[in-house]
Amino acid sequence: MDESNNSAAQVSAEEPGTPVENAAKPMKAWLAALLSLVIPGLGQLYDRRPFRGLALAASFCAVGFMVVNTRVLLRPLGLLSIFFLSVAARILTVVDAARLARTRGPVVVLEPRQRFGYFVVAALMVAAAAFPDPGQLRLRFRAYRVPSVSMCPTICSGERMVADPRAYESVSPQRGDLVMISHVQFGETLLIKRVIAIGGDSVTEGSQGQILVNGKAIAAPSVCGTPNGKDFSDSPSPSFKPAEVPNGQFFVVGDNLNNSFDSRFPEFGLVTAEQVRGKPLYLYWSANWSRFGCRMR
Repeated sequence: MDESNNSAAQVSAEEPGTPVENAAKPMKAWLAALLSLVIPGLGQLYDRRPFRGLALAASFCAVGFMVVNTRVLLRPLGLLSIFFLSVAARILTVVDAARLARTRGPVVVLEPRQRFGYFVVAALMVAAAAFPDPGQLRLRFRAYRVPSVSMCPTICSGERMVADPRAYESVSPQRGDLVMISHVQFGETLLIKRVIAIGGDSVTEGSQGQILVNGKAIAAPSVCGTPNGKDFSDSPSPSFKPAEVPNGQFFVVGDNLNNSFDSRFPEFGLVTAEQVRGKPLYLYWSANWSRFGCRMR
């Protein structure tokens, strides 16, 4: 008699809609936290809070879409703010998932239709995390590490910068602008140079070795923070032949004039508009703290 009662109780506990005692809560809390760390909202779904999990996942996607489609990351303060807010939001999501796992009551066995709904929600979360949204496909900013010394003191070897790859889509570079360019001799590696002359300008070498644009010497760029002194060379600037810049082309040089391969060399030549790939904006990392957030002008 007792065996039949125990057997009946065991069968009924496995039927859909029947509560099952929630054992090993600490382990479930760790698992929920890990799931939300990997994909925001997935831990809440594991905790049987599908709407809460879906809302969190949608919020992260919406914020990501807005960030990449605005210019907030093109400013040092914007990048710093988004970074700390993202970290804080992820921590809160993880903590919330763990708390729900530890405090939830007995788990209810799901009906087949409910299981399918949970599977669909989980698939949507994974898809949102695994595939970039349309905004990310046309990202407004990119981060680069600079291996060259040719642009020091504006940006020196080993420093990291944020650039806008779409800065010159609707406007042309002007004198004094920084540009990222592609060059056949460097493959897919982008070079950073400064435009000193545009179509119609003449570039000549002065009597003291300086560069003259339309008869006027170019001004040295302003220095932000303390650049790496090892990046400078004592060798003289290379001599070059006078050049007349055709329309649609640019004469570019590196700010480290004594140590830069640029338009002064015939092998490098002038730069066309098709070679321009973006505009450097600011430093987000440097070995020198005084250089953090330096805008590149």
